[in-house]
Amino acid sequence: MKCRKCALSPEEYILVAAMKLEVTANRHVFHSMRLSFMSVKIMGYLSHAKAATPTDIMNSVGGTKSNVSQRLNYLEKEGYISRKFDKFSGDKRKVVIKITKQGEEVLNEVTKRLDKMRRSLRAHFSKEEIEANARFCSKMISILNLSESKKYFDK
Repeated sequence: MKCRKCALSPEEYILVAAMKLEVTANRHVFHSMRLSFMSVKIMGYLSHAKAATPTDIMNSVGGTKSNVSQRLNYLEKEGYISRKFDKFSGDKRKVVIKITKQGEEVLNEVTKRLDKMRRSLRAHFSKEEIEANARFCSKMISILNLSESKKYFDK
C-alpha cells in the first residue's frame, strides 16, 4: 500500500531509512576515521573474541572472503590488528588475529561517536516510539535471517 502523499510504500520507507542511517554513519563516523562499517564490525568482534581466525571473522561478521581479507589487510597496515601464526595447531597456514591496543582505542572512539549520533537521533522520538521501533526491527531482522537461510527471495 502506497502512502497518499508520496510514491513510497511502507517497506520502501524502511529501506530509505536504513540507507540514510548508513550514509550518515559513514559520513560522520566511519569515513572521517578512515574506516568502513565492515572494518568496525571486525574490530568489534575481535574486541569481544580476543583472538580469531579469518574464517571465524567471516562467519561472524558476514561479507565475502575477498572483502574480509581486504579489511584485515587494511586494519593490519593501520596497526589496529595483528596476525600471528598459531604455533599450537601445527598448521603454519592457520593465522590468529587479535585487536591491538591502538585498535581498541580507535574502536572506543568510534563507539563514542556512534553513541553521540544515537543520542542525537533519540532526542526526536518518545520512549514508546523507540521501544516499538526496537520490537519492529528485531522482528524484521529475524524474518530476514530466516528468509536468507531459506532463500525466500529467490522465488
